[in-house]
Amino acid sequence: MRRAALLFAAVLLLTGCPGRPTDRFSESAKSVTPADKELPGRRIPAAATVPIQVQLTEYEIRMPDTIHAGTQTIHIVDAGHLNHNFAIEGNGLTQKLGNDLTRGGSADMTVDLKPGTYTVYCPVDKHREKGMQRTITVQ
Repeated sequence: MRRAALLFAAVLLLTGCPGRPTDRFSESAKSVTPADKELPGRRIPAAATVPIQVQLTEYEIRMPDTIHAGTQTIHIVDAGHLNHNFAIEGNGLTQKLGNDLTRGGSADMTVDLKPGTYTVYCPVDKHREKGMQRTITVQ
């Protein structure tokens, strides 16, 4: 009798308890949780390029003297009282905003910059002749 009880207990352990799935794992163990790097809240974002900030005022262009080569976004803000625009020339590149900016207006310009020297200026009226230009270096 004792042997029968031990045999019955061994069979129950090997096959699982009545009323439970016969699989060796419970349902919660079957669900797979993705690795931390795959969870949306824990993904490491790709390095984003920070836009280059440019401020246009009466007859001055405020921006960094040196910027990195490659595709760059330039965020231009008209902080003056007059309409302004932004143009960049150098190393075979000539580009300007499609429309003038009004007081408080802003626009983004995407440029592909190679290392070298560039001239930036305001092409509105005679702003360039009034000193609204400068040279920047791309490295």
